[in-house]
Amino acid sequence: MNIIEKYRNKIRKNLANNVWKRLFPAKYAHYIYWVSTSKELSWRNPSDINQKLFWLHRYWQHPLIVQCADKLGMREYVKECGLEYLLTTVYATYESENEINLDDLPNAFVLKCNHGCGFNIITKDKEDLDITDVKSKIHQWLNTTIGLDTAEYHYQYIRPLAYAEEYIGDENNERLEIQFFCFNGKANHILVRNDLGDAAQRSFAISYNRDWQRVHDRIKEDMTISIPRPACLDKLIEYAEILAKPFPHVRVDFYLVGDKIYICELTFTTHGNILSNYRPETLKAWGNELVLPKKLKSKWKETYVSYAAKGIR
Repeated sequence: MNIIEKYRNKIRKNLANNVWKRLFPAKYAHYIYWVSTSKELSWRNPSDINQKLFWLHRYWQHPLIVQCADKLGMREYVKECGLEYLLTTVYATYESENEINLDDLPNAFVLKCNHGCGFNIITKDKEDLDITDVKSKIHQWLNTTIGLDTAEYHYQYIRPLAYAEEYIGDENNERLEIQFFCFNGKANHILVRNDLGDAAQRSFAISYNRDWQRVHDRIKEDMTISIPRPACLDKLIEYAEILAKPFPHVRVDFYLVGDKIYICELTFTTHGNILSNYRPETLKAWGNELVLPKKLKSKWKETYVSYAAKGIR
């Protein structure tokens, strides 16, 4: 087989894979679950939290999920909830990498994309940036299809945009990310971490309940680490539950810098609905806690118009 024929076969295989993923999403989700867990996914009687998250993704396609998974669209939802003061400052949004002009930005900032995970360029001194490298990364990210391979199909309906927002962090570049796993509007489970983005001096990811007691939720849970209860914990729980109210499940993430609270993002499919780093006992308990709603007749593609597409920045 010559090189041209190999290339053609690769194209055919990729096309076949994409057709399967797009035309048969339930079958593909079933496949993803089986590959990841070696178990069958039950649509009729989902049990643990992983299965219930897959069920929600198939049968509860509320358009607000797409808006809030869009990091720019989420900002409008936060404002509608009366929590605008939790938002970071957005300096500019970009449809193309060629629109980026570092002269228009402060010395420290973060460049992100609104439609995926890990699309971040963090700088504390823009003089250190290579603008060619920055534009190359943004171009790649804006043209990256998110969610198809992992059966997180709501990302398909977000119009990709890049944006620059304020850099947050204390004098030691430390900030806590506090993640609330909310089920039926209640923020009972907390993951506290500082191991994302620019590295902290000592990285960790540790679990608490809403009473700020350490719990062994994760498989590799370091129970020797503990941090003081944040003075603003009650406020954090209140904010999380306000934002979580319409959803059967959402993970509400905040940044905490000193005593200042910032909303980070809302996530509906943590780790692609496969919480592989959580203990089986946790998956079962969380599955029991989540009460599934009635199925929705609406579909994302039929009802959602991206806030970004409407020009709301």
